[in-house]
Amino acid sequence: MASAFAHRPLFACLLAASSAGGCGGLTPAPTPMSGVNPRSGVVVGTEPYIWADNPTTHVFTMNADGSDKKILTDDDGKRTPTWTCDGRQIYYVSNADIWVMNADGSDKRQVTSGMRASAPSVACDGTLLFGSFSTTTAKATIWIQEATSSAPRLVSNENNFDAAARISPDGTRIVFTRYLDFDPQTATDSAREIFVMNRDGSSERQLTFTTDDANAPNANAPAWSPDSTQIAFFNGFEETGPDRTTPDVRNLAVINPDGTGKRYLTHCDVTTSSITDSRSPGSCADDPNWAPDGKWILYSSAGVGVGMNTYFIAADGSGTPDELLPGLLLFGNGGGRPMKY
Repeated sequence: MASAFAHRPLFACLLAASSAGGCGGLTPAPTPMSGVNPRSGVVVGTEPYIWADNPTTHVFTMNADGSDKKILTDDDGKRTPTWTCDGRQIYYVSNADIWVMNADGSDKRQVTSGMRASAPSVACDGTLLFGSFSTTTAKATIWIQEATSSAPRLVSNENNFDAAARISPDGTRIVFTRYLDFDPQTATDSAREIFVMNRDGSSERQLTFTTDDANAPNANAPAWSPDSTQIAFFNGFEETGPDRTTPDVRNLAVINPDGTGKRYLTHCDVTTSSITDSRSPGSCADDPNWAPDGKWILYSSAGVGVGMNTYFIAADGSGTPDELLPGLLLFGNGGGRPMKY
């Protein structure tokens, strides 16, 4: 959810069912789209739908049509799972450390220790990227680990608040959100924008700016396309709280890693302070993730009478948003790899 850090993806679930029973008994509505689409995939997620302070969450896998649901972990605070590129393993967070297990839940192994780690991201060469939050500085940093047996190293500047980091599938670059002018005393910032850098932290480049669009000045939740050539992200207003003065606008946008070619895939119709007031479910978007073939983007949306659900849209901008599965909630941590074919 595009909101204050306490409600953002560093410590939130990636993919969740809206109740402990999940959505295994629900049947999705037919879609006019032809060929392979996200309903052919297998999702990995956490349930029940939680924010960071819920200690009883577990990881599950399920066919995107709601069938063959399997619980893979116990209820001890498991969250933000992501498939590896080959779909054979799942990385996830357990009690503020990164773990990995086989796709069937076997051979669970701890990867980090004492890092206050979050939001694992794995390149196709096995390189692990994750965020870490310091209780001393109240800031978030980005760490990289070349192999599960090696020591992680810092790749971001400790003076900044850099979150929602994702390594490109080809392992060459890192995209992340910077909280500009972050004040650790008040936990506030002036804006949130997308940056990209090489995997060693060099050649940092800002991709989005508050001046790009007055109606969508903030950017967050970046997600690499499977071929590492595009980045999907949330573009809207990040303001939160009871004194909010801006509408809860959340557009789905795509941009090239060099900052060119920005385009909107959805245009949020909300003029109020709540995304749930949308009259066009699927038009307001947050926390995007790409389907494995790169042809579709999955994201969270909501509207009057339908609550929060997962939608998908063609990555080339053609067609209209379609609901993935009623009751399946993709919300809280965009940019991962929650689906495999």
